[in-house]
Amino acid sequence: MNPCAFGTTDPLYIQYHDKFWGKPLYDSQALFELLALESQHAGLSWLTILKKKEAFIVKLFTISIHIKLQK
Repeated sequence: MNPCAFGTTDPLYIQYHDKFWGKPLYDSQALFELLALESQHAGLSWLTILKKKEAFIVKLFTISIHIKLQK
């Protein structure tokens, strides 16, 4: 772990730093999840997003969106 990366001792940040930060993603669902979380990040701290991650995931993947195209 690089303790200077975040300047915090919050365990959630440290886990994110050690396991996820800077690691390439190749899985489409994992990329979509990260994109969705990043879009919620605007104006909020990343720690807030990490704390709410599970709730975001539940909402993102349980909502069915139906688009009807009209000619």
